Amino acid sequence: RVSFDEQGLGVSTFEVLQAQTEEALSPEAVTNGGLFFPTPPWSDRICHFQYPVGSVHGYDNNSCTVCDSDLDLVAIFNETSQRRECQECEGEVVDVVDVGLILRYCKDECLAGVGARGNACPAGSYGRDCRCIPCGVGMFSAVAGAAECAACPGGRYSNQSVSTACSRCDAGRFAQPGSESCSSC
Repeated sequence: RVSFDEQGLGVSTFEVLQAQTEEALSPEAVTNGGLFFPTPPWSDRICHFQYPVGSVHGYDNNSCTVCDSDLDLVAIFNETSQRRECQECEGEVVDVVDVGLILRYCKDECLAGVGARGNACPAGSYGRDCRCIPCGVGMFSAVAGAAECAACPGGRYSNQSVSTACSRCDAGRFAQPGSESCSSC
């Protein structure tokens, strides 16, 4: 494997993952900052990429396939073999549809405040069960990676979902905590 830094420059790491190949090295052989020898066949390449985490494709009985959801199997990337392998989930399995992809996780591996692709949920939402969920009206989250939305404090309101802040009531008006509007005094 040849590694690269943030500027795309090679660093002095070299490791042979597989050897004895007659296949020519091609640009599609480069994945996740490394070179693989030989390049996996097209039908198996989906099982060799580390990302997106939660992909439903993994090796089961030495065959790249969709992991069997009826058996609670999830695809986990194996650093040693450099491929995703179908493994049984000990807890509840969570299926998430994210930008048209079906992603599958073990629920106990989902971190609070984190969405399906392992990124912090944006401000105005919170993360639970590997999903980013928009804050409802009367609620907000000011920072990315929130584990829950907070209710707008008294005297402030939010009349839309996905709020990153609450608005202050005008003079002569008030709002209870968690309000979506202000009322006259």
